[in-house]
Amino acid sequence: MSAQKSSVCAVMLFLVLGWVSVVLAQSAPATPAAGTASTAVPRLVKFSGTVKDADGKPRTGVTGITFALYKDQEGGAALWLETQNVAADAQGNYVVLLGSTAAAGIPVDAFSANEARWLGVQPEGLPEQRVLLVSVPYALKAADAETLGGRPASSFVLAAPPIASDSAGTGQTGTSTNAVGISGPSPAITGSGTLNMVSKFDASQTNLVDSSIFDNGSVGIGNTNPQALLDVQLTTGSTNNAVNSTITLNNSTAISCCVLSAFKMTLDDVSTATNLSKQPARFVYLRDAAATGGVSAFDAIMTATSFFSANAPYSLRGVNIEGPTVPPGLTLGNFTGLYIGSGGGGGTVTVQTGGIPDRTDREHS
Repeated sequence: MSAQKSSVCAVMLFLVLGWVSVVLAQSAPATPAAGTASTAVPRLVKFSGTVKDADGKPRTGVTGITFALYKDQEGGAALWLETQNVAADAQGNYVVLLGSTAAAGIPVDAFSANEARWLGVQPEGLPEQRVLLVSVPYALKAADAETLGGRPASSFVLAAPPIASDSAGTGQTGTSTNAVGISGPSPAITGSGTLNMVSKFDASQTNLVDSSIFDNGSVGIGNTNPQALLDVQLTTGSTNNAVNSTITLNNSTAISCCVLSAFKMTLDDVSTATNLSKQPARFVYLRDAAATGGVSAFDAIMTATSFFSANAPYSLRGVNIEGPTVPPGLTLGNFTGLYIGSGGGGGTVTVQTGGIPDRTDREHS
């Protein structure tokens, strides 16, 4: 080491936390008054060294020394620096608290980049020397663990933990998300249910009640004893329909792939045994013995009605029965397009008509 350089030795660094008390005669921070608790971890690092003059002799008394932090061993701008007047003993030894000249101490981000830091030491009138800092001062980064994104814990609202168990026996656990997208605990669900009844929320949105849907493998709507895979029943004195199917046709290009229907039923017959009867659809009108109400028009098993609000330049068929398709080699022994059977049941049918046109504009021969 040249005579123009100072000798920096005996480097000992450690983080000065709340449990370490260091009192110096020169520029160390004031000790809090008795009974006053420190509210933050002091961002100070204790450093000890020896300062010598140009001739290599120990300096004694008060000497000005500039301390700086760098990311490189040589060159580069200082990340932080300060100047302190240190009191050296007869051997030139001194102890300082780095960061004590500022109320905030050493900035937290000085050690937050997960990179090595070099401490520059430059006594007054002498060149700077740099020494590699070891692990202890990097613990200043630990103070950042008390914050999230620089904000203290008090800036955040703790969410209640998710419902982990079903203590009420409702079968509901987990979390829900509110209108602003913040996840929180699911509201307490109350109420009870009936076996095989599909439950729904009532107007309170937290109380479960039975819906009108029953499911025991077969689904019943309006009944709890379905006699088919889907059994819909409705008892009403109003104009409600048990099933309503509506298709609004609004295509602007031709549909030529298939027949469009608002309601389609298909019986795919792959049976190998004899059945009483096979029908894709069966419409039944039952008039109970207790029924006494009449009608102002007529009763009908099925009504095909068309309403026109524009001209329809095509034929309309009230009931269209297409002939069956029979592949070559097969024979259909008997086909009736429309069959009207005779009455039965032991009662009297006074007028039986297979078909009667009601046309006021028909021509008479």
